[in-house]
Amino acid sequence: MAGRRRVLTASSSPRYKAKMYDYISKGGRIPATLSLQVVEAMDSERTTRWGEYHNFRKTTLAPLFDKHGIPPILRGIVGAVAYHLKAYFSTHENLTIDDKSKIIESIATEYGIAKIPGVLDFLKEAFGITVTVTPGTSETEQTSPKRP
Repeated sequence: MAGRRRVLTASSSPRYKAKMYDYISKGGRIPATLSLQVVEAMDSERTTRWGEYHNFRKTTLAPLFDKHGIPPILRGIVGAVAYHLKAYFSTHENLTIDDKSKIIESIATEYGIAKIPGVLDFLKEAFGITVTVTPGTSETEQTSPKRP
């Protein structure tokens, strides 16, 4: 479905819980008292993580798509790579600017999007790394990442 945006609605949590209860309880073979605790914990984590990535896309990625000229047909792919990098960087917090830059370049190359104009600069800026190009040199510096 092109252009579909997932929305967290009032019915999202009950639907998710029903699906997970059926899955965790193995169709009712495991007692509800055990299954419901697991389902509640899973729903809590899902809701928290959904908001974290939704806000990252809304506040950080969306404004940068147009700025860096990422065509609409590639925004889903580039956004997915940005989510992958976000997850990686959240588990590896003590990385230097150069380390982050090298990781971004290697992941973009691995997924085959490094050659698309503007993608590397887009990903670097999304994670607080700006590349300032002056005649004859390039300087990499870190800016403070945007907070929602």
